[in-house]
Formats: sequence, C-alpha cells, structure tokens
Amino acid sequence: MLFFYRLSQKGIKMFKDAWTAASNKLSISLQKGVTMVEYTLIAALITVVAMLFIVSSGENVGTIFSTISSKLSTTAGES
Repeated sequence: MLFFYRLSQKGIKMFKDAWTAASNKLSISLQKGVTMVEYTLIAALITVVAMLFIVSSGENVGTIFSTISSKLSTTAGES
C-alpha cells in the first residue's frame, strides 16, 4: 500500500510541475498577444492621423503642383 501512496504522490508532483510549466508558458503567450494588440492599435492611430493630415493638406499640395506645372509649361513654351 505504501508503494501506491508514493506512486500517487509522485504523480501529483509531476502533475503540479506540468501544470506550473503550462501556466507559465500560457502567461508568456498571453503577454505577447497583448503586446501585439497594443502595437496594432498604435499603428491604426498613426494611420488615422496620417490620413487626416493628407486629406487636410491635399488641396494645398494640389495647388502647389498646379503652380509648378503651369510654370514649367510657361518656361517650356518660351524656349
């Protein structure tokens, strides 16, 4: 009977060790997942800010390119 008791104690210890190892690994993978979500949110925020900047300055950029184009065509016509 003592043999089965020791065997069951070893089994319980092995189970606890395996459970602890699996918990630690799961905790690390959950932390990596959280970090990935944070980076995704930061990238989305940067994208939105960039889009707003491009939309707000789009007309100004169009005006600048039109001015350059007209000056180039005027200069090309003179030579």
